Amino acid sequence: MNNANLKITSCGDGWQENLSVPCRVERGALTRVFYDNGGDGCELVFDGDLLKMSRRGKTFLDMVFKNGKRTICTAGDGGLMCELECFTDFLVIRQFTHGIRVKLKYTLSDSRVSLEATIIYNY
Repeated sequence: MNNANLKITSCGDGWQENLSVPCRVERGALTRVFYDNGGDGCELVFDGDLLKMSRRGKTFLDMVFKNGKRTICTAGDGGLMCELECFTDFLVIRQFTHGIRVKLKYTLSDSRVSLEATIIYNY
């Protein structure tokens, strides 16, 4: 059951994407946010100052973000998979009683991406 609303705005070299969808939040040792993006199942996992992002369906994506750290992103579409180096330039995660706010800037290969996400609980 959906118990929150998610809004994500992301942009990079000449593109911008806006997503606003209902989502399900599970709070415990980790905070998990489950949502749908174009028919694909997506999950955000908040673990202290670490953010994990995954997408399963037509598009496959696994990313991990931590301030000042290089990680390997796995991405795929139509059965083709690749690994790309990702550097987290800036990550701020704020968890409040009414929701979560994320500001993220990262470099994936040679592309710089900015992302802002807001999750507002419905309870």
